[in-house]
Amino acid sequence: MATLHQILFGIKLVVKKTIQRKLAVIFATDVVGFSKSMETNEDLTLQSLRACKEILENLFLEHSGRIFNTAGDSVLAEFQSAVSATVCASEFQKLIEERNTTLDQMNKMEFRIGVNMGDVIVEGDNLYGEGVNVAARLEAFCPTGGIAISKNVYELIEKKVNFVFHDKGQQKIKNSLVHTFVISNDVAKNNKDEKTEFSSMASNYIGPTIAILPLKNLSNDPEQDYFADGVSEDLIAAVSKFKWVQVISRNSSFAYKNSNVRFSEIGEELGATYILDGSIRKSGKRVRITIELVELPSEKQLWTEKFDRTLEDIFDLQDEITHLVAAELEPELSKQERQKAKAVVTTNLGSWDFFQKAQWHIYQFSPDNIKRAIELYRQSIELDEGSSNSHSGLALGLLLQVMGGSSEDNEVALNEAAIHAKEANRLDDQNPFAFYTYGRVCAFQKRHQEAEMALNKAIALNPSYALAYHGLAQALLMDENADFEKALIKVRKAIELSPRDPLMWAFRNIESGCLIGLGKDEEALVASTEAISFPNAGGWAFLGHSASNSLNGNSSEAKTALDQARQMMPFLSLDHLEQTYGKAVTRLQQTLKEVGLE
Repeated sequence: MATLHQILFGIKLVVKKTIQRKLAVIFATDVVGFSKSMETNEDLTLQSLRACKEILENLFLEHSGRIFNTAGDSVLAEFQSAVSATVCASEFQKLIEERNTTLDQMNKMEFRIGVNMGDVIVEGDNLYGEGVNVAARLEAFCPTGGIAISKNVYELIEKKVNFVFHDKGQQKIKNSLVHTFVISNDVAKNNKDEKTEFSSMASNYIGPTIAILPLKNLSNDPEQDYFADGVSEDLIAAVSKFKWVQVISRNSSFAYKNSNVRFSEIGEELGATYILDGSIRKSGKRVRITIELVELPSEKQLWTEKFDRTLEDIFDLQDEITHLVAAELEPELSKQERQKAKAVVTTNLGSWDFFQKAQWHIYQFSPDNIKRAIELYRQSIELDEGSSNSHSGLALGLLLQVMGGSSEDNEVALNEAAIHAKEANRLDDQNPFAFYTYGRVCAFQKRHQEAEMALNKAIALNPSYALAYHGLAQALLMDENADFEKALIKVRKAIELSPRDPLMWAFRNIESGCLIGLGKDEEALVASTEAISFPNAGGWAFLGHSASNSLNGNSSEAKTALDQARQMMPFLSLDHLEQTYGKAVTRLQQTLKEVGLE
């Protein structure tokens, strides 16, 4: 009620509206690849969406769920029970999977679901706030056809439902850290056998998660702790730039500083599949840093490296070690993931499995393997159209067909590669792999300025990305006004960053090409000999070895190397070389013509 003073002097009474809050379980879902489906066939997509929403609405009625917001293909619903929300999500995904088996590809729809419990703001029938936001972020993180839940939901339902949970640890999802669990399917825990569990894990595996533990200070000087911690923190930041790797947050990893907990237990607690561990020992001006990569839960050591340095500028040393470790770690992790995917024989494969299987085939470099890789990349994209890496991989596969001469139509293949490379960048404009593939495609389309810009962007996003330096070196060679000195510097940077890289043969081959362009023929032969020494060396390495031998007067060795290149690349011809490189690397092309390439 207004006071007498307010009435007499006309002071307006302002009533402050109270914000109403409550605790709620939020269910968030949307359609995978909805925008693209609408572009392809708007009427058919809307018809399928209505059918799927009808299934969802019936389930909400059954499990006491209430829709409070819809926009396009997305649905937000409120539940009073975490168990009801999760069971509803599981039944919906099962019904959608059953529906899809009876339809052609155009009519199929796939969903992701996120479930979170948290504080929300009530405004009429709508809900807002962090509780809603986290559910939406979990849905975006979730694998296609899967369900992602927050830790608080997991703790409420774990003993009340027979689901298989995969602890993914702390995940950085749209600038928020959320302890995430992924539900594979509704296989009863007490009935599942090893084969079922393995199959389920394969279908929902969304990539590696690494915990980078604080490096141990083995020096007698306790003050060196800050240096060890600084290197560890920089490594976490550097590895986080690998877009395909989930990195456990610094606070979670540093909780195990000076701990004697087994790696397998740390992995289980954090949801990690790998651990990076190590130590720093300082003696006078000398510093030794030892790093090891460990696979979980087996605790098998996959890779170890020692770095001995003189301590002049501590910050320069910190930067150098960070870049070197990150550069060697990326190809090692990638190799392990390819081998894991190759070993998966289950028919229940997910997008990540198809991508890594494709990666294994692409690294074999034969025409048949590249063709198979392209098929697998396409299957990966079918399962997850939003995978930037899969689009990048497909672009690279198509480009390798052009390079190897096995493409039916180079122009068509390059145009399709460019489309997928652009899509990869649209999906994730912070993905170095996407910029790398786009830059390489641009180089072979003779769009040299765009190629350099894209490859430099890949390096800016990840300064430890050896493959991008190699790609930039090759792009510089593709220009008819090639700067061979600059290209040589770039490829040698790749070699320095990743001395054990599985593509070292390609690095050495480009190095040989740069040296041929500079007229340093003896050095070129040393580099090409190194290139063909690798067991996985591709046909291009033998082509370069043929040219460098010829320029050094070794005609017999030159012909032998050319024959080996032809065996590995049956489509190889002088015409193909001229079409691919145009007026670039003319000395290399002319030399191969003299050796006998027709």
